[in-house]
Amino acid sequence: MTSLSPPAGSELGGTNVTIRGLFPTRTNNLKCLFDDQESIWAKWISREEIVCTSPTAKLTSLLTPAVNVSVLINGEDKEHDSLQFSYHPASHISSLSPLFGYLPGGTMLHISGGGFVEIDETMAMCMFGDTNSKVKATVISGSLLKCIVPESHVPRTVTVGVSFNSGYDFVFSDIGFTYIKEPVLNELFPKFLPLSGGIVSLKGEHFSNISKGLVWCFVRSTVVEGHRVNDTTITFVAPAFDQDGSAPIRLSINGIDFSQTGPILTYLTPPQVKNVFPSFAHHEAGGIIVTVTGSGFQQSQYMSCVFSYSSSEKKYTSASFVSERAITCPVPTDVVGVVSSQLEVSLTGDSYHNNPSIPFGYRESVHILSINPQAGPIS
Repeated sequence: MTSLSPPAGSELGGTNVTIRGLFPTRTNNLKCLFDDQESIWAKWISREEIVCTSPTAKLTSLLTPAVNVSVLINGEDKEHDSLQFSYHPASHISSLSPLFGYLPGGTMLHISGGGFVEIDETMAMCMFGDTNSKVKATVISGSLLKCIVPESHVPRTVTVGVSFNSGYDFVFSDIGFTYIKEPVLNELFPKFLPLSGGIVSLKGEHFSNISKGLVWCFVRSTVVEGHRVNDTTITFVAPAFDQDGSAPIRLSINGIDFSQTGPILTYLTPPQVKNVFPSFAHHEAGGIIVTVTGSGFQQSQYMSCVFSYSSSEKKYTSASFVSERAITCPVPTDVVGVVSSQLEVSLTGDSYHNNPSIPFGYRESVHILSINPQAGPIS
């Protein structure tokens, strides 16, 4: 005998071991011995090859895993050359993380269980659903290994198996790994936020596969949790940042794989509002144009003046950019019984509690009843 493969198998036995050497006589009276235990099954394949199925390991084989393998032909002729075969503890899979990933593959799958061994760094493997989807695995410990999920052409759930002897024997999980379509990210609302952050809605497709409605959004340098509202909408709270900036929103539905692209979210510093002229308007004079001066104004289709009459009542009017230090906007119409308000400028089309603001007042209209005298000298 010159070689055998695989060189190891489970203590439960059942590993088909291929033995190579010189076996010139075809015979059905063939046995393999693993130390003094007979193989479960043996078959002559060719003059150079036979196959034997390993028996269950004895307790002594677990204490000293390597056993000698020899061949009996016709019950008498024992091959004197022996090779070694090693038993390893029976393995099992208890959990997978994550439980789903995208069709192109590439997900780093962590498999937890027991009896994981690294006989050789090239011998650990994962299998996904069928024998054509085998990939190399890395054993982290006796209870953890990882492997990269291969691609799938269609959405499906597949069984996951692990092998520690180059794919000769696999142990499979009771739970499966699910391939899903990668979500398509279309647009955000709002597209702009102040540095304090805020609630954002993300519109897209293929959100129906999100487990328990929970997702993860990568916002600039921070990962935050999001929630599926329906099959086309996700909401999340964008965190605060201390500098202006823009970055794509990247989405993960399994906490590991994030989309490479996404709609752009921009953080803007709120403008500093210094003065407004005129500083008041008459109740019946809605629509007059006021000039707001300050700093940090930017050209934005969402820029607006926000007139706050109470914590719950606000009115917005579209602002026109003049310069970085000035804008103009109309005063809201239909303002009745209001004495004062707070005026702020929003670049995002929304109002936030910490935006800088200044007072803007309202007065009753002046009604001229009479003029006395009604005439006078020219000079």
